[in-house]
Amino acid sequence: MHFDYLIFSKIHGFAGTSNILDYIGIFLAEYMPYLMGIGAIVFFAIEISKRWNWKPLWMAVVSTILSRLIIVEAIRIFWNRSRPFVVFPNMSALVHHSASAGFPSGHISFFFALSGAIFLFNKRLGWIFFILSSMMGIARVFVGVHFLADILAGAVVGILSVYLSSLIFRRRGSKI
Repeated sequence: MHFDYLIFSKIHGFAGTSNILDYIGIFLAEYMPYLMGIGAIVFFAIEISKRWNWKPLWMAVVSTILSRLIIVEAIRIFWNRSRPFVVFPNMSALVHHSASAGFPSGHISFFFALSGAIFLFNKRLGWIFFILSSMMGIARVFVGVHFLADILAGAVVGILSVYLSSLIFRRRGSKI
């Protein structure tokens, strides 16, 4: 826990030192999810229109629901870890966020699950999504709404959800 606070202090310590850096951090933390969502919709639309292939979409739907709405919420029932701006009340986050539990990161679990689902069908685009999701995760630490452990746990939950979803699809006879 102490190590997590130390890492958070180092990353968040750059907040407020440069307007440009703050704008980049806010953009990555708050607006990148929308751009990634649009990119995913375009990918799924192309897959469906070109090949009438609904598997990527269904894999993403199952994986993201499993990660964000089931696993993350189940963990938060048993482990209600406060966000940095709650733990350090004199610290100011660069973005507004509720004081809800922050472990694991719901944003990162969702976007790593989405990235993993896309990766199963398009490796190059999947890597791009993983990189953008990682940048978003670091930015969420930078802006002060998550500890690094929240981000890492969210990434693990997202990837685990894709793995579990792929097992479900395989058992049902769908080749992924």
